[in-house]
Amino acid sequence: GRKRASSEDLTHSRKRQMLSPVPNRQMHPSSEQKTQLPVESTSVLAATCLYTALQHVDHWPVQLMTAFAEDSFGQRIWVDDDRCSAIVANLEESIKSRHDN
Repeated sequence: GRKRASSEDLTHSRKRQMLSPVPNRQMHPSSEQKTQLPVESTSVLAATCLYTALQHVDHWPVQLMTAFAEDSFGQRIWVDDDRCSAIVANLEESIKSRHDN
C-alpha cells in the first residue's frame, strides 16, 4: 500500500487519541471524581427524551403514566417544570381522553 507522510502519521495518531474509548488519565486528572446532575436536570432530560421518542405513540407506557402520577401526587419535581410542559400536557390529555370514554 501507499506509505504515509510523517504529517499523516501525526494526524492519524491524534485521531486515535481523540476517538479512544478509554479516557486518558493524564489529560483528565479529575476523571475519577464523578459529577452528578441535580435531580431536576436529570428529570428534565428524561422527560425530553421520552417525549421525543414517544410523541407519536397512541398509548403511553404504563411505567410513564405511573411516574407521572407519582410525581403529580408527590414532590412534583418535573410535573411543574416548564421545560417538561410538552410531555405533561400530553399525559394530562391522555388521562382526560380515557376518562371521557
